[in-house]
Amino acid sequence: MANTIDVAPAAGHPVMATELGIGLSPGYDAIDLRRMSMVGQQEGVHDSGGWNVTQHTPAAMQVDIAGTVGLATVQGDTITAQGFYVVAPHSATASLDIATAHATLPRIDQVLLHVYDNQVDGLGSNRAAMEILTGTATSGATLDNRNGAASLPATAIRLADVLVPGGAGTIVNSNIRDRRRWANGAVFFNILTSGDVSTSSNTFQNVGGSALQFRVEISPNTALEILFTAQADPGSSSTALNTTLLVDGSGIDSGAFYGNVPGTSANFVPAGFAITTVNGIASGSRLLAPGYRSGTGGTSVTLHANVNRPASFFFREHPLPGAGANGLING
Repeated sequence: MANTIDVAPAAGHPVMATELGIGLSPGYDAIDLRRMSMVGQQEGVHDSGGWNVTQHTPAAMQVDIAGTVGLATVQGDTITAQGFYVVAPHSATASLDIATAHATLPRIDQVLLHVYDNQVDGLGSNRAAMEILTGTATSGATLDNRNGAASLPATAIRLADVLVPGGAGTIVNSNIRDRRRWANGAVFFNILTSGDVSTSSNTFQNVGGSALQFRVEISPNTALEILFTAQADPGSSSTALNTTLLVDGSGIDSGAFYGNVPGTSANFVPAGFAITTVNGIASGSRLLAPGYRSGTGGTSVTLHANVNRPASFFFREHPLPGAGANGLING
């Protein structure tokens, strides 16, 4: 049982380019230099399976952090122009302890990847660690408002928020929210082939429920690429089919986030939207999904989402020039 575990990869060193060099401990060696050469200088995780936080099995007051997959880069924040640290994945799944729950009040804890470089921060070690940052039990705290969450320390990235309900004896996946930041313009791409979907509502509906949606950590000072493609059947020449981006369940009905298929009785009409927006979505943890509706309430419209005509949803984030020392990710 532990609430902090040092990263220990199967080969090489877990954190590279501390102030100690070759021949010193921990130093760095050839495998570390190869890892460094392949990583772009943007803070975040580099693989969708890497550093993912889930409930422990069996459920307990613990969370598990996925190991073995994907590097991470962490921006040094202690001094100006400290640079980026490359962290190799831990050699196995790591289990961290969550502190005892308050008897009645909820609490927001955070799961961190934290880099220590004694020459810069004076904290006495040169290492990377996965840590629990315990919050303050606060009435009404939720994963949305994050009331009582502690401030992020220097040279650390947030992997997840954990809601610890009052009196809780276990932490389950519904208590955990993914807060990993994504480096190198990481791409999200989901495809729906499970069957056509229809609606007669003139309020935007989620296309395919959870099948196409994904939760992403939107960073400030970034440009977003979002693309939804499908084939539509408006059903009649008098009914349009509209598509839009849903952000946290709400449709954005504007020219920048909106697509329209004019009324037609023909099947398989191209539908969707393409968005390139700068700071068009509030930063933070956002649930994104494509939405569609009937342009004439009460008249059914159909989006095709089968094996022969799949629907797809694509997202990518890019840093803006001059966005600051952290580039894509501002910690």
